Amino acid sequence: MAKLVLMLEGDFLAEFPLDKSRLTIGRRPNCDIRLENLAISGEHAAVVQQGGVFYIEDNDSTNGTLVNGQSITRHQLQDGDRIGLGRHQIEYREEDLAVERGFEKTMLVMPLVQEIMAEAAAKQVGAPESAHQSVVASQAVGSVATPLAALQAKVKLLDGGREMVIKKTLTTLGRSGVQVAVITKRPHGYFLSHVEGDGRPVLNGHAVGLQAQQLENGDIIELAGVSMLFSLE
Repeated sequence: MAKLVLMLEGDFLAEFPLDKSRLTIGRRPNCDIRLENLAISGEHAAVVQQGGVFYIEDNDSTNGTLVNGQSITRHQLQDGDRIGLGRHQIEYREEDLAVERGFEKTMLVMPLVQEIMAEAAAKQVGAPESAHQSVVASQAVGSVATPLAALQAKVKLLDGGREMVIKKTLTTLGRSGVQVAVITKRPHGYFLSHVEGDGRPVLNGHAVGLQAQQLENGDIIELAGVSMLFSLE
């Protein structure tokens, strides 16, 4: 069965089987593929099936739709075609690309803010002195090289709140509509990337640029007014 594979800057996010005649893409909650990004229109585009052939159609979007780098209004999809929508890419595939590449499958695309992050943002409490001491201690422990697969990644709020274990290939953090970032698990480490929002996430006092930044044990992430400790244990 043909499918669409959603990616963000080359990292796998989700896959969607083309099992109906029309699949919509956009920011609206009722879209089949919802992308919470200001560069995306409410109903930006759609993939339609006609006579067993799939087409991508731009829905008069503000920023347009690209296929293989070219602006289109309607395009017949071929295996391997890459659709460009803001910072996201969608590949049209006629084979199981996710299994082929060994990615973890998730159907959650840019979910609403994590409850624990929302609670921490409401408190707006700074990190206690003991939190800084714990960072120094964790950095010392991390000085001994250990295989990534044997380590457990966590994000802990520095206001003394709860912590979240990172289990998925892609973990979304932040406040939807305010500031959103993702932590991506790759074979050689964990990386922090900006997704949306006026300000960029801050890593150890420095704003994250256009390129994803690799995370190290003891790093401090500041996002949507919340400070978090990243750890590998």
